[in-house]
Amino acid sequence: MGENYNGILSCDGWASYPKCVKLMQRCWAHLLGEAKWFAEKHESQARILYNELCRIFNRISKVVVGTARNVITRTYNWSMKNMKAIIARCKAYAELRKFAYKIGNGLEYWFTCVLHPEIEPTNNRAERVLREIVEQRKISSLWNEKGVRIKKTIMSCLAIWRLRGLNTLSMLRQTLSS
Repeated sequence: MGENYNGILSCDGWASYPKCVKLMQRCWAHLLGEAKWFAEKHESQARILYNELCRIFNRISKVVVGTARNVITRTYNWSMKNMKAIIARCKAYAELRKFAYKIGNGLEYWFTCVLHPEIEPTNNRAERVLREIVEQRKISSLWNEKGVRIKKTIMSCLAIWRLRGLNTLSMLRQTLSS
């Protein structure tokens, strides 16, 4: 991504990402999947947590490019208020406390998709693009750490250029010559 990356990163919430980028969208698919696991394991309050997160997700998913600015502002404020209430309630339950802190630590990144409707609330599209490479890495025992890093970097660049409709050969030449 480079030192001065100005884009918005859709991600799973790895702690190192905020050091690399200013704007992020945390993945709601990861959040809801984890909340569902808690709901199935602990029931009661965890089930309420999951249902409330689903309600927030459904509302933010309705914000699309072209949504009126006042609707965006109301949706963002409503979402933040409800997420803060969820976090506060979950901290009261030992089995949900760690999850509450995880949500709270990324609070500013859950609703980037509301303020920037061109961004999806999940990173599913990015993960689908890279899934084949990840699977190759898992089954190959021939890659050393340096080789894995090089391949990940190259494949990420190629995938991003393709998604942006750029000519990959031209972009590769430009990148290598700079």
